[in-house]
Amino acid sequence: MTVTVVTRWTTKDVPAATENAKRAKEFWMKHGALDVRLNQVFTGEFTGQYIMAQVFADMASYGKAQASAAGDRNFQKILATNVKVGAQLQEREILVSVDIG
Repeated sequence: MTVTVVTRWTTKDVPAATENAKRAKEFWMKHGALDVRLNQVFTGEFTGQYIMAQVFADMASYGKAQASAAGDRNFQKILATNVKVGAQLQEREILVSVDIG
């Protein structure tokens, strides 16, 4: 069963935040993500905000990626850039797939 981490963001500098999201995608793919996507919300309460989603094969893969991120200097740079460009985390959800075969 896959594990998907979904984060919702606001930012004052969309181009810079998008460039940083590219670096984040490269980082998470290197650390075991199956897919990383950035989406903009176009309807509803969160219109204009951005959603980043990382998909991992299972809980073990997700845990391994999180553990490796904690001490990685490149990840710290990604987080620091988020602060610098005014990107603010609004919400984080962890979704575990359910096999409905």
